[in-house]
Order: sequence, then C-alpha cells, then structure tokens
Amino acid sequence: MAKGFKTGGRLPGSINKRTKEVQALADSLAERGLTPLEIMLKSMEMAWEQRNTELACAIAKDAAPYMHARLANIEHSGEITTSKVIRAPEPSKSTESWEKTHVPEHMRMN
Repeated sequence: MAKGFKTGGRLPGSINKRTKEVQALADSLAERGLTPLEIMLKSMEMAWEQRNTELACAIAKDAAPYMHARLANIEHSGEITTSKVIRAPEPSKSTESWEKTHVPEHMRMN
C-alpha cells in the first residue's frame, strides 16, 4: 500500500479454489440427476424407513423451504365493512298489546 491504494490481489468476484471444487462436485452430481434437494429427500426417506424419526424430521425441516413457499404477511389497507340484518318485531301500539305478545301470562302485571 505504498502507493496509497490497493494493488494486486484477487479481483472482485473471482472464485477461490475451494469454491471451484464445490461447484465442480455440484455440477457432476447435477449431471447424474442428483441435486442437494434430492439427496436430502432420499436421506429423509432412508431415515424414516429405519425408524429414525428424529433424523427424518430434522432433514424434513431443512428441505421444507425448498419445496413449500412461506406464507407472506399481508396488511389490509382498506376499510372493513360488515353488514347485519336485524329482524325486529313490529312495533306495538301500546304496552298492554306488547305485554300480551311477549310476556308469559304468569309474569304479567295485571
């Protein structure tokens, strides 16, 4: 850094040796039809068949995001309206007529 700025070194975005090896392995597995998800699912199936439910559940938990989308949180931005229908009885002409229709005979005031 004698010049006041960085010189030499790896260029931004260049891939290191380990990443190249991992990519090559992934490519060769993909050519044979084996993706990481397929390996996870096969391992989960084998664990389940061997009655190792704890391992099968752990693998299923790891594989789930690749198979099932998460539900998105949504926020309602409008007015919520509800309508209700109330069926009220016909208005009574007097308290006596209302009492005859709605109050049992043994509870009437008269």
